[in-house]
Amino acid sequence: MTDLIKAAKAAQIAGKVGEAEKLYQQAVRASPRDIKAYQALIQFFLNTPNALPGAFAPLKSALALAPKSADIHLLAAQAYFRIDDFTRGRGHAETAVKIDPKNPEAHYVLGHILERLGDADEALLQIDEALKLSPKHKHALRTRASILKSLGRMTEATEILQAQLRLNPHDLALYSQYSRTQKLASDDPVYEKLRTEIVPLAQKKGAMEFGIALRTLAKFEEDQGNHTAAFRAYAAAKKADPARPDINGYRRFVEAQVRSVSKADYFGWQASDDDRPVLIVGMPRSGSTLLEQILSGHRQVGGIGESLMFNQIFRGIGLVSHDGAAMVSAIRQIRPDQAKALAAKYSAGLDAMQPDRARVVDKFLHNFERLGLIAKLLPKARILHAVRDPLDNCVACYMNNLSKWHSYTQDLTSLGRYYVEHRRLMDHWKTVIPNPVMQVRYEDVVADTEGKAREVIEFLGLDWDPNCLKFQENENKARTLSAWQVRQPIYSSSVKRWQRYEEFLTPLKDELKGFYSEGF
Repeated sequence: MTDLIKAAKAAQIAGKVGEAEKLYQQAVRASPRDIKAYQALIQFFLNTPNALPGAFAPLKSALALAPKSADIHLLAAQAYFRIDDFTRGRGHAETAVKIDPKNPEAHYVLGHILERLGDADEALLQIDEALKLSPKHKHALRTRASILKSLGRMTEATEILQAQLRLNPHDLALYSQYSRTQKLASDDPVYEKLRTEIVPLAQKKGAMEFGIALRTLAKFEEDQGNHTAAFRAYAAAKKADPARPDINGYRRFVEAQVRSVSKADYFGWQASDDDRPVLIVGMPRSGSTLLEQILSGHRQVGGIGESLMFNQIFRGIGLVSHDGAAMVSAIRQIRPDQAKALAAKYSAGLDAMQPDRARVVDKFLHNFERLGLIAKLLPKARILHAVRDPLDNCVACYMNNLSKWHSYTQDLTSLGRYYVEHRRLMDHWKTVIPNPVMQVRYEDVVADTEGKAREVIEFLGLDWDPNCLKFQENENKARTLSAWQVRQPIYSSSVKRWQRYEEFLTPLKDELKGFYSEGF
């Protein structure tokens, strides 16, 4: 068995993935009760691109064979984390901690999962325990910085990352994380090192690394007011490591719902009476995090951040992202008992994360794509549609380090077309679904923060709470790219920001001109 695993590892290192898998499988068959063989096979699936689904069958066998193995529970926690099933992942990580409380990796994995679940305080406790056991644990230190940043403790986060950069001066991920902790000063030595050393090194390593380095450099240039240099760096990053948006496919996804879903699909329908959910939806960089922070200042309102609960719920019934026909079928064919069960699952998640709150804010923005089905589960959920000047919104999306899931930001034409489809779908939902929907314009919040906040609180059916205006002090977790900005006083410099880059924006203007009846 040992020889088979050695041979499998050698094949894996040589890039012979198929051969490596066969050898790992042979090792398991040769020693079906040896937990190390299972560990090697599972680890292979976790470390091999696109191979993750293969991990779950051997995990099931390994857990049955060694239910008290902290290592196997940690592998299970990591596997479930990778498919965004944080509830199951948390259960396995907690079991690992219980079995082996002196294992820093167990505390780190549990803390990382708790961070994704939005429990920042408990996550910090677990990460600190990991660091107590292993003070130089690189990933725990970086996760601690991430949690502190989300809580607005920017100075502490920055200090951790600066110390890490001194120890790991060529670690590209650290530069990227550091750039998002604050507005960076022109004399920050990290900028010069990034520009003169890290970007050239990244270019030699490959497309992905070069793209990350250029986006990080662009953030530094933007902070210095070097707007042209920043835009060109973002454009170069997209060219170096391109995404491949399928805008025509996305248009078909929207068209299927607009064409097929009507008010009649909701007549006489009532799955859940839960009126706690407040779903903030819309485009990234639309002022949604500021809106979330304002609401979470209210004593009767809780926040769960960018919750993935609907991802898990809809994956459980076999829904695939951006399949319009499947979405329409689900909206029309879901049974009342099934809808009630799924709604109850979501409500139980709210109970676990924010008990005893009159309203709970869920800010997974792309829930706008599935409001038709969400309305079947939770017809009394309130919807807040965060919007911003279309050009400002799209430029902010283009010039931010969004993941490749946001492939529509690859070029200005695709971005403009996606934005049009987003607004088209939201306009449809506002006329169809039974849920109360309110549009909240970022520019209105900037111009009259208290006035707009009062309107939104009234929409939520709550009495006014002056704490809503103390959002800079709000410790509700902000996991988005705007975590630093949202804790600053309201500022208007981001209004009409697109004008700084007007020389580049003709393709975007061509797509968005329908929103500007009086011209740009």
